[in-house]
Amino acid sequence: MFRSDQRIRARAEFQRVQTKGKVFYSRYFTVIIYANPEVALSRLGIITSRRYGQATDRSRIRRFIRETFRVHQHELLSTQDILVIPKPNAKNLKYDILRNDLLKLWEKADFLKIR
Repeated sequence: MFRSDQRIRARAEFQRVQTKGKVFYSRYFTVIIYANPEVALSRLGIITSRRYGQATDRSRIRRFIRETFRVHQHELLSTQDILVIPKPNAKNLKYDILRNDLLKLWEKADFLKIR
């Protein structure tokens, strides 16, 4: 389950992650990781701009990112804030390609420990 305490909600929190976090890039996503000792769980924030596409496209990618986070939350390192920004070229791809790209990026960022 993806609970509300696992979300980055406030504008100030988004800005803190963007300014103090470490940035990682892949072909379809940009991920910013910030080690936040103030929280007990890892939290997720998603930024999708209008450049990404129509509202249905933005909603689809947000649902996908939340679901990937939820499914793999038992493998996540705790007390980190993660900000995911999908790139416009990810719009029409299949979930398998996007999931593999996102998981590889999270592993590269030491946010996810894949066995």
